[in-house]
Amino acid sequence: MRPTFIAGLIATGLLAGSTISPAQAQPLTTSAVALTEQAVTLMKTKRADIDGDGRKDTVRLYKLSASKWRVTVDTAKGKHASKRFTSTIARDWGVKSPWVGPNRMDGRAGAELPFMVQGGDGVVFRVLTWRKGRLVNEPRLAGNAWYVGGPLPEFQSYRFYTSASVRYAEVAWLTPDGWDYKTCSADVKRYAWKSSKWVFVRQYTVSAATGVCQRYPGL
Repeated sequence: MRPTFIAGLIATGLLAGSTISPAQAQPLTTSAVALTEQAVTLMKTKRADIDGDGRKDTVRLYKLSASKWRVTVDTAKGKHASKRFTSTIARDWGVKSPWVGPNRMDGRAGAELPFMVQGGDGVVFRVLTWRKGRLVNEPRLAGNAWYVGGPLPEFQSYRFYTSASVRYAEVAWLTPDGWDYKTCSADVKRYAWKSSKWVFVRQYTVSAATGVCQRYPGL
């Protein structure tokens, strides 16, 4: 059985500290209506600034089949983008949909869109971001998959923050002292957002202390 801490971390969307809130479902735009022949179910609608212009855009997630999904973004400026992806998280973890975002990750203005695409001891994510009117994959940290989880009791997770106008990402391998996950030590790799990519900065360790696990809420 997966420990409650990890299950809760993933189930709650891994969005500790996020200020982006869900919105009620909005009427379908013309571009969204064009999807209805293939969109079995409109699963979620949220409002967030995706393109980075400071205004909220409309994000919709459609379920096309048991493992096929489509996300669309209609911006406040009237631009439209969409992306199909495959997710087996419903089968793997019994989760209704792969949605966990939006959440700001990199140093570019606007939020990213992480989706759970595969489950096991943890969850593999596909992260989409807005670039020049298209939804493309968010650059990875050292080319590694975006992943939160074990094998447990140790596990990997992330945090994103800004310091001195520089955006940082940290991926931590966390080792708890007990199954309550209150006290953990960590092996951390830090990356800085430079020239539209994540650049490795340093690796360091954190001694076992209360709150270390909670410092890395995920994607």
